[in-house]
Amino acid sequence: MRDAFEIRASDGMARVGRLTVPRAGVTVETPALMPVVNPNLQTISPGDSTTSSAPRS
Repeated sequence: MRDAFEIRASDGMARVGRLTVPRAGVTVETPALMPVVNPNLQTISPGDSTTSSAPRS
């Protein structure tokens, strides 16, 4: 069986779907929010990761 992406809904360029990877036995509902990490650039320290520094309105 092949990897498959099933589009369940769309709005403009946005899509909601299901990504199935049979060889890994994994199905992922999209959009899946994944952290993007650059190991060469530290933007926050590990101790700050539990608090938000975003300004409150």
